[in-house]
Amino acid sequence: MTGSGWFALSDRRSGGVVCARGLPAVLAAGCLVVEAQVPDARGGTLRLLDYRDSRGWARTLTLELSADGTVTLHQRQGTRAEAFALPGGLRGCPGEVRLSFSWDAPGRRCRLAAGQPDAGCWRRAEGRNPLPLMAEEAEAIACRSELAKAHPALTWHWPAPIPR
Repeated sequence: MTGSGWFALSDRRSGGVVCARGLPAVLAAGCLVVEAQVPDARGGTLRLLDYRDSRGWARTLTLELSADGTVTLHQRQGTRAEAFALPGGLRGCPGEVRLSFSWDAPGRRCRLAAGQPDAGCWRRAEGRNPLPLMAEEAEAIACRSELAKAHPALTWHWPAPIPR
């Protein structure tokens, strides 16, 4: 299966999410893009996204914002865990921001980025050894299942491989 396109799109105004079906079982490469009016995290770490599934082997994907503006993405599948941080990623970028995590598991590389495209405020960090996402994880996260909790300010813009 080859090809690429949008997997999930959401509209903050209507609250609707459109999710494509028929993804490959394993998303070896892709990109998660979310936008949000970032809330104040001065009280500690704010969890923007929290996916947890303990059926079968444990799987998690969380996206956090710390009080100092650091953005961190955590992945876990079974006993393997990875974390990617963008220190101070949102410091100096008030208002609406775009966060993206792109991964290429076979190529063993990833990128975590944060910023405001219209203001030219971008920060990014490269990472190594990201875990692939399973299609069921992507669907649960983007299509807002009970396994995934998302901050209400998030909207999804998720391009991922779609079979043709």
